[in-house]
Amino acid sequence: MPELILSLRERELSRFSITATRTTIGRDPSCDVVIDNAGISRLHAAIEAVGDSFLLRDCDSQNGITLNGEPCREGRLVHGDIVGMNKFLLRFSNQALEAPTNLKADGDKPRANRPKDVQRTVHVDAEAAQQLAEMAKQHIAKKRAELAALGGESLPPQQKPERPAPPASEPMQWEEPAGSGTSVAMWVGAVVLGGALLAALLFVVF
Repeated sequence: MPELILSLRERELSRFSITATRTTIGRDPSCDVVIDNAGISRLHAAIEAVGDSFLLRDCDSQNGITLNGEPCREGRLVHGDIVGMNKFLLRFSNQALEAPTNLKADGDKPRANRPKDVQRTVHVDAEAAQQLAEMAKQHIAKKRAELAALGGESLPPQQKPERPAPPASEPMQWEEPAGSGTSVAMWVGAVVLGGALLAALLFVVF
């Protein structure tokens, strides 16, 4: 069965069998061959079965198509032909040299699965890639500086050594020196005696 082999930079992305009288190629999800890239028009090109041949037609695409490296608006496809669309290549394979007979009409043809590898493809030129790399380096350096700063601030605070609590003070006890009882009694006796003498003297005078 004839098929189209989609590749990018010598890496095969997907294969699409040609099962209908008209096979559409473009960015729109309704196309039979979907190439989700900004450089591809919504309906970029189509391959149609005309008589015993397959014809490639440009559907007024923005960036055009090439056939075996040459700009092309319309051309007959044979086994091994390479169709160029922006940076993508579609190789037409028809090893059995099958004529386009018994092909389904457009309404009956099955829709090809959208290639997963293609719809995630983003392409930039060398200058843009270098700018992105420089931006990434600056971003990484900035993040490292922020993490280093945060790491310095995030160190656990140094704990101050706890001072031992002072021992509870014991109630002071008055200890009378030995013999203090006798001295106190003598002082009390002297005071009483002096008071008596002062009272007697006052009584005599008055």
